[in-house]
Amino acid sequence: MKAAAAVANPRRAREIARTREDILFAAARTFARSGFHATHMQEIAKDAGYSVPSLYAYFRSKQQIFDALIERLRAELLGTFDEPMPDGLGFRQRLEWLVRRQLEVNDRWSDALAVLFLAGAPPPTRGRPGRSGRSGFA
Repeated sequence: MKAAAAVANPRRAREIARTREDILFAAARTFARSGFHATHMQEIAKDAGYSVPSLYAYFRSKQQIFDALIERLRAELLGTFDEPMPDGLGFRQRLEWLVRRQLEVNDRWSDALAVLFLAGAPPPTRGRPGRSGRSGFA
Protein backbone atom coordinates (compact mmCIF):
# COMPACT_ATOMS: atom_id res chain seq x y z
CA MET A 1 0.00 0.00 0.00
CA LYS A 2 0.99 3.63 -0.25
CA ALA A 3 0.82 4.27 3.52
CA ALA A 4 4.59 4.09 4.06
CA ALA A 5 5.21 6.86 1.52
CA ALA A 6 2.48 8.96 3.13
CA VAL A 7 4.14 8.89 6.54
CA ALA A 8 7.26 10.54 5.16
CA ASN A 9 5.39 13.17 3.15
CA PRO A 10 2.33 14.98 4.59
CA ARG A 11 1.40 16.34 1.16
CA ARG A 12 1.38 12.82 -0.23
CA ALA A 13 -0.73 11.69 2.73
CA ARG A 14 -3.37 14.32 1.88
CA GLU A 15 -3.32 13.23 -1.77
CA ILE A 16 -3.81 9.58 -0.77
CA ALA A 17 -6.66 10.52 1.57
CA ARG A 18 -8.38 12.52 -1.21
CA THR A 19 -7.98 9.65 -3.67
CA ARG A 20 -9.36 7.14 -1.18
CA GLU A 21 -12.32 9.45 -0.55
CA ASP A 22 -12.95 9.80 -4.31
CA ILE A 23 -12.98 6.01 -4.56
CA LEU A 24 -15.32 5.68 -1.57
CA PHE A 25 -17.81 8.18 -3.02
CA ALA A 26 -17.67 6.43 -6.40
CA ALA A 27 -18.18 3.06 -4.74
CA ALA A 28 -21.16 4.38 -2.78
CA ARG A 29 -22.76 5.68 -5.98
CA THR A 30 -22.06 2.44 -7.82
CA PHE A 31 -23.24 0.20 -4.98
CA ALA A 32 -26.43 2.29 -4.68
CA ARG A 33 -27.05 2.05 -8.42
CA SER A 34 -26.18 -1.63 -9.01
CA GLY A 35 -26.06 -3.27 -5.59
CA PHE A 36 -22.97 -4.56 -3.84
CA HIS A 37 -22.87 -8.01 -5.43
CA ALA A 38 -23.54 -6.79 -8.98
CA THR A 39 -20.89 -4.07 -8.81
CA HIS A 40 -17.46 -4.78 -10.30
CA MET A 41 -14.21 -2.98 -9.60
CA GLN A 42 -14.24 -1.78 -13.22
CA GLU A 43 -17.46 0.15 -12.56
CA ILE A 44 -16.07 1.75 -9.42
CA ALA A 45 -12.87 2.69 -11.24
CA LYS A 46 -14.78 4.23 -14.14
CA ASP A 47 -17.06 6.22 -11.80
CA ALA A 48 -14.06 7.43 -9.78
CA GLY A 49 -12.05 8.33 -12.88
CA TYR A 50 -9.21 5.91 -12.12
CA SER A 51 -7.95 2.71 -13.65
CA VAL A 52 -8.68 -0.64 -12.01
CA PRO A 53 -5.00 -1.13 -11.07
CA SER A 54 -5.12 2.28 -9.36
CA LEU A 55 -8.00 1.10 -7.18
CA TYR A 56 -5.96 -1.91 -6.11
CA ALA A 57 -3.15 0.42 -5.06
CA TYR A 58 -5.54 1.92 -2.47
CA PHE A 59 -7.81 -1.04 -1.62
CA ARG A 60 -7.18 -4.78 -1.84
CA SER A 61 -10.76 -5.70 -2.79
CA LYS A 62 -14.32 -4.58 -3.28
CA GLN A 63 -15.05 -5.85 0.24
CA GLN A 64 -12.27 -3.68 1.65
CA ILE A 65 -13.77 -0.66 -0.14
CA PHE A 66 -17.16 -1.51 1.35
CA ASP A 67 -15.66 -1.93 4.83
CA ALA A 68 -13.83 1.40 4.52
CA LEU A 69 -17.03 3.08 3.33
CA ILE A 70 -18.96 1.79 6.33
CA GLU A 71 -16.17 2.75 8.72
CA ARG A 72 -16.02 6.24 7.26
CA LEU A 73 -19.78 6.67 7.58
CA ARG A 74 -19.71 5.37 11.15
CA ALA A 75 -16.83 7.66 12.11
CA GLU A 76 -18.47 10.74 10.61
CA LEU A 77 -21.86 10.05 12.21
CA LEU A 78 -20.33 9.39 15.63
CA GLY A 79 -17.98 12.32 15.17
CA THR A 80 -20.92 14.70 15.20
CA PHE A 81 -21.28 13.96 18.91
CA ASP A 82 -17.68 15.07 19.53
CA GLU A 83 -17.92 18.40 17.71
CA PRO A 84 -17.91 21.33 20.11
CA MET A 85 -21.25 23.11 20.35
CA PRO A 86 -21.62 26.87 20.47
CA ASP A 87 -21.91 28.25 23.99
CA GLY A 88 -25.17 29.47 25.43
CA LEU A 89 -27.53 27.03 23.70
CA GLY A 90 -30.50 25.59 25.53
CA PHE A 91 -31.38 21.90 25.36
CA ARG A 92 -33.69 22.29 22.36
CA GLN A 93 -31.09 24.37 20.47
CA ARG A 94 -28.31 21.85 21.26
CA LEU A 95 -30.51 19.02 20.04
CA GLU A 96 -31.34 20.93 16.84
CA TRP A 97 -27.64 21.66 16.30
CA LEU A 98 -26.77 17.97 16.70
CA VAL A 99 -29.55 16.82 14.38
CA ARG A 100 -28.38 19.30 11.73
CA ARG A 101 -24.85 17.88 11.92
CA GLN A 102 -26.24 14.35 11.56
CA LEU A 103 -28.34 15.40 8.55
CA GLU A 104 -25.28 17.00 6.92
CA VAL A 105 -23.46 13.67 7.17
CA ASN A 106 -26.54 11.88 5.85
CA ASP A 107 -26.67 14.22 2.85
CA ARG A 108 -22.95 13.80 2.17
CA TRP A 109 -23.13 10.00 2.33
CA SER A 110 -26.69 9.44 1.06
CA ASP A 111 -25.57 6.80 -1.45
CA ALA A 112 -23.76 4.86 1.27
CA LEU A 113 -26.87 4.99 3.45
CA ALA A 114 -28.98 3.78 0.54
CA VAL A 115 -26.67 0.81 0.15
CA LEU A 116 -26.89 0.02 3.84
CA PHE A 117 -30.57 0.44 4.45
CA LEU A 118 -32.34 0.09 1.13
CA ALA A 119 -30.26 -2.12 -1.13
CA GLY A 120 -29.59 -4.88 1.40
CA ALA A 121 -25.83 -4.76 1.02
CA PRO A 122 -23.80 -7.26 3.03
CA PRO A 123 -22.68 -6.22 6.51
CA PRO A 124 -19.07 -5.21 7.04
CA THR A 125 -16.73 -8.10 7.77
CA ARG A 126 -15.70 -6.58 11.12
CA GLY A 127 -17.98 -5.84 14.03
CA ARG A 128 -20.79 -8.28 13.26
CA PRO A 129 -23.44 -8.66 15.94
CA GLY A 130 -22.37 -10.81 18.82
CA ARG A 131 -24.19 -12.25 21.77
CA SER A 132 -25.20 -8.78 22.91
CA GLY A 133 -27.15 -8.31 19.67
CA ARG A 134 -25.38 -5.02 18.99
CA SER A 135 -23.97 -4.41 15.57
CA GLY A 136 -20.53 -2.99 14.90
CA PHE A 137 -22.09 0.05 13.22
CA ALA A 138 -23.20 1.99 16.29
